[in-house]
Amino acid sequence: MSAPRGFLAAGGLALLAVAGLALVLLGRQTNAVQERNQLDHLADAAALSAATQMAQALNYQAYANRAIAANEAMMAQSLTLAAWVAQLEKTSGNGAQLAQFIPYIGPTLESIHRGAELLKRSTHAAVAAEVPLRSFYTRALASSQRVMHASASPFLTQSLVNEVIWSADRRAFGQTLATADVVAYSRAVVDHTGTARQPHVAHLRQTLDPFTQGRSFDQSLVPLVTCIPRSASHLFAPIRRRGATALADDLSGWVATDTLSLHFWRRGGRFNPFCRNTSEGIALGWGAARGAGESDPWSASVHAASAVNPSARRSAEADPMVARGYLGLASLRDFADGTAEARLRQRFRVPVMVRLPQHQSRFARATHESAPQSNLLGGALWTLAAAEATFVAPAGSNELPSVFQPYWTSRLVPVSAADELLATTLASRRTEAP
Repeated sequence: MSAPRGFLAAGGLALLAVAGLALVLLGRQTNAVQERNQLDHLADAAALSAATQMAQALNYQAYANRAIAANEAMMAQSLTLAAWVAQLEKTSGNGAQLAQFIPYIGPTLESIHRGAELLKRSTHAAVAAEVPLRSFYTRALASSQRVMHASASPFLTQSLVNEVIWSADRRAFGQTLATADVVAYSRAVVDHTGTARQPHVAHLRQTLDPFTQGRSFDQSLVPLVTCIPRSASHLFAPIRRRGATALADDLSGWVATDTLSLHFWRRGGRFNPFCRNTSEGIALGWGAARGAGESDPWSASVHAASAVNPSARRSAEADPMVARGYLGLASLRDFADGTAEARLRQRFRVPVMVRLPQHQSRFARATHESAPQSNLLGGALWTLAAAEATFVAPAGSNELPSVFQPYWTSRLVPVSAADELLATTLASRRTEAP
């Protein structure tokens, strides 16, 4: 009896058909998983990009704040130099006038005075050109801070999310949820102007070098007896130099004053001929410089520094070098609520939902069947991710979140229950057609 023919061939074809169907189903499931993973990656990328934009905007404002402080310090130093040179010129001029009839000394002091006068003119010209340019630059930096902060506004954040998603897959749609801190971010940082900048004054003062902050000294060089001495120091008349640069009391700008006076020892009283204390005798030199525009520019700290030389101080303040074009102390960006508790809460979350309409996906049903958690609602596949912009201080530092330290970074974070509830509600109301 002969063996049946064609059986092996038919069986082989059947096995091939089954294997082919299995491969098709496997490929469909694989593509479905890939599509699902792609949506997850898109949501992560969109959320992280939005949080990164916030962190970069905060870091830029921090760097700009530092640049503004540095430029304000340089303007303070320039005004300091102008006041110091003016005092030097006035001192040499007064000395030359007193010694004009003294052989050798008079001509020498006159030559020194001419050199000091030339130095004063060149210095004041340089300061008059530098200060307005730096002042304009600080205002430009302050304006750029506001522009950079607005780049993470709700509308532009949504535009960024769309751009990230559509650059990878034009079929998908992204949406920032109402639980995002985008509006809170827009309102968190504000311009501090006027006396609201007072908390930042200490930071500005720290940027000044010691000579700019205070340049005072006392020297007893002139042998002069004006009362009955009780010690060797009473045989010499002290020379007191007082100089300081500070912000005006209304924080409108910088003022600098330098005075130099010869003091005399005074009697203790009408019936006490012995030396007791000193007072200003002769104003030897003075100089002052300030920015234009301050209503009452002379700082209380500058007044206090030169209080021992009242006559020289009045002369200095009567004829200061004024930097025309100075726009005043620029505004500074910081949190609207500067308390420590509020700063610790400053972090900005951005949850993003990504949808892929079912009619745009050939694998939506396979994805849902293989992974019921794939969120097939409202005729679309959807997924959710969240990221936040947060302040991460360097190791070992106890810095509080601020807009003066550029330590803002972004990271992915778990979605919250409120995010999931809102995303589910939005997804279930969608129709299949976008």
